[in-house]
Formats: sequence, C-alpha cells, structure tokens
Amino acid sequence: MQPTAIVRPKSGRNPLLFLGTVTAQLLHIAAMYTPGLRDVLQMQPVSLAEWAFLLGLALPLFLLAEVDKAVRRRSQSGGKAGVHDR
Repeated sequence: MQPTAIVRPKSGRNPLLFLGTVTAQLLHIAAMYTPGLRDVLQMQPVSLAEWAFLLGLALPLFLLAEVDKAVRRRSQSGGKAGVHDR
C-alpha cells in the first residue's frame, strides 16, 4: 500500500466524509463558546494558550507523518522522484 499525503487527499474519494468531519468539529467548537450550550453540555472553552499548546503538539506529528510518507514514496520509486512520476 502506497502512503498518501494528508495535505493532498484524493478529493473524489468521499467528500461527504470530509464535510461531515469538518461540520462536526465546527459544531463542537461552537458549542464550547456558546454560553447556553456550554452549560448544558458541561464544557469549558479552550483558551488561546491551550489552542497554541495543542497546535504545538499536533504540528510536529503531522509534519513527521508527511516526511515519512515522502521518504517512503521516494524509496519505493528508486530515488527517481520527479515531476513526471506522479
């Protein structure tokens, strides 16, 4: 199985899955910052410092996964990765 980059998904695969994931995340974030929903769901809003901390944890993992996939693709193609190898 050849690794696929996260930043370049095959858009024709399942657009509803992508839309559903984004919509669910946006609804969750909206619920955290809406006073009535926040109280009913017993949620606390995430501070800007916490968002920065979480991004600092996630970004290196994301980049590491992308580098790993690029290295694997390059080694599978015999080190001849170029513009026409896609």
